[in-house]
Amino acid sequence: MKREAFHSLLTAKTLFGQAEKFCQSSNEHYTSAGVVLLQDAVELFFLACLLEKADGGEDHKLEKASFPEIITKLRQLGVDVAKSVVLNAMNKTRVVVKHYGQVCAPAAAMTYLDAARASVDLAVRQVFGMGITGVMSTALLDNSKGKDHLNIATEAFDRADYSAALVGARQALFAEFEHEYFVGDYRKKTSNVWDTWAFRGKKAPARARSHEFAIQVTDPIDLLVVDIEQLRFDLLEIGASIQDFMNVQNRTPWVVELSPGDWRLGLRDMAEPWAADRSAAEYCLDQVATLIQKKQAHARSLRSYQAPAGKHWQCTLVAASPAFASASRRDPPLCQLLAGQSVWYAQMTYPFEPAGAALAKVFVFDHPSIPLTTAYVDYSAIHRVLVDTPKVPPPPVVAPPPPVVR
Repeated sequence: MKREAFHSLLTAKTLFGQAEKFCQSSNEHYTSAGVVLLQDAVELFFLACLLEKADGGEDHKLEKASFPEIITKLRQLGVDVAKSVVLNAMNKTRVVVKHYGQVCAPAAAMTYLDAARASVDLAVRQVFGMGITGVMSTALLDNSKGKDHLNIATEAFDRADYSAALVGARQALFAEFEHEYFVGDYRKKTSNVWDTWAFRGKKAPARARSHEFAIQVTDPIDLLVVDIEQLRFDLLEIGASIQDFMNVQNRTPWVVELSPGDWRLGLRDMAEPWAADRSAAEYCLDQVATLIQKKQAHARSLRSYQAPAGKHWQCTLVAASPAFASASRRDPPLCQLLAGQSVWYAQMTYPFEPAGAALAKVFVFDHPSIPLTTAYVDYSAIHRVLVDTPKVPPPPVVAPPPPVVR
């Protein structure tokens, strides 16, 4: 899908959603405004289809095309346009509403809305392979667990399974944000504090990050202990609002992933029974996609230096150098490393003593005197070359033994 076509689809869908609310009103001024928005939305949908189908040299002709010319062009490209007579009538109604101060009756607005929905959905399916309900901003996301859940939720939304769509939206929210407040991993008994590094829930309140707290919880949903102030700060950092985040929480079931693929669901619907509907599902899908997009954009803004993909810096010593245990030449060296010694380079630093030459912190391989440890060597002896990273061959496939016949 061309990027400009996709952005046109998202803008058109936003306009269509607003037009739908206005056209369903019984107030003729609301319906008149709805028809103006509806016409613009339909035209944007059709232009997106043309942008996707047309060659690059034809793009400049689209901005001057009238609405009937756009329909004709679509048909020339093999795209069916249903209800074209009603759509042309809607276009004329838009003209008299916008330029002559007339109003559109509610019954006529509903007729235009039904025709526009049927025509646009048919054209978008033919060109993009999905209906207008499937036009979500998830396509702009980088690959992630959250995107996988949103894709599944979008498929559920497209088949009108709004309950599954809302659950999928909340699973995406958990995978991207809420897992950092899930303390269920602390239910595992461990005597080594370093094992907790692999646990989720690092941003949960300190009182909840313990085995004693986690094993006392009898409801899986209560293992999600959100620190509101920490969450507010994290969302502020990526340019999001905590109100948008909580609106998704309030409209979706609560979910936690006890272990990979093992989900538990719960409802906090004391004030009002929870019900799944199209409006809530569409809002939550779009909102979660926006939150993930902001998170990923913030992560991409971090600048770091690393080797190109598929390559690494191979480091060897080009001259003999003493190896020190610390960043100081005052201590006796551990040993003398010879030229050609392979090392893993970490960083360059200067020793504590004044006017000392630079040292390099390295990890030494295959040396009997300093087995698998870090050391400091003369930085001038370091030589690095960019080489291809060797590809590890997949393990051989071993056929299972034949069954024993007794």
